[in-house]
Amino acid sequence: MTLSLTLAPSCSWIYTHTHRYTHTCSRSSHTPTHRTGACAALKILFLSAANRAAKNGESLAPILAALREHRGVAEVQIEGNGALWNLSLDDAGRQLVGTESGIPLILAGMKLHTTSAEVQEQAMGVVILLKSQFATECIHICINICVCTMTVELNF
Repeated sequence: MTLSLTLAPSCSWIYTHTHRYTHTCSRSSHTPTHRTGACAALKILFLSAANRAAKNGESLAPILAALREHRGVAEVQIEGNGALWNLSLDDAGRQLVGTESGIPLILAGMKLHTTSAEVQEQAMGVVILLKSQFATECIHICINICVCTMTVELNF
């Protein structure tokens, strides 16, 4: 049995509620728990190419706001970078993440959570996908992370 998270009528309520929730969560008064839940929902929705194509521009701002405002919360970094990773599965998403301040936010989270394997894994997933279009920035991320006592090995 396969679960498809497209914008089909049976699943459209997921997007509707997640979309409303993420835009509400862009206010700084929301807790890291709210942001973590919103990013986790978007991470799942962005597994579908149809969802990435339909809503990537609208959903990026709340993800970046969550990463920016809750840099010190590992759970937010894990789910936020996971959402960026899935959003970056196609060229349009990679371009969007790379040009909308995504790279510096990924780096900031990685620097703060050098001991969290999950943060590093999710963040490096995004970096690996972005490397083809943003090689210089991705190389700087790897250098900075290595300076932070973590060894990262990539094939560029």
